[in-house]
Amino acid sequence: AITHGLEPTLREVWLIRIRAYSEGTSLVLTVEDNGDGMSEESMADALVGGEVNPEKLLHTGIGLSNLNHRIELIYGQEFGLQLSTSELGGLFVKVTVPLQYDQS
Repeated sequence: AITHGLEPTLREVWLIRIRAYSEGTSLVLTVEDNGDGMSEESMADALVGGEVNPEKLLHTGIGLSNLNHRIELIYGQEFGLQLSTSELGGLFVKVTVPLQYDQS
């Protein structure tokens, strides 16, 4: 949220909202900001991944797709990331994984 959503934005106030809650048998983590956000096409592309641009050594553009892919591989297709526009104006990222309790 800071590096990709807020640093490129010239604003006096940066906002980041982080939430964690249970939803049925899932743990949901959300992060949203008041940055520039992403277009619908960019959000879709961000979860698919693609070729790494060698000119962008620090920001390869594969972080979200890599995380989404790993979550789906470990927990199944019903889990992973969802991207949308935040009510704050920037990007809203929702991460869903199974909620597991330690019974001991």
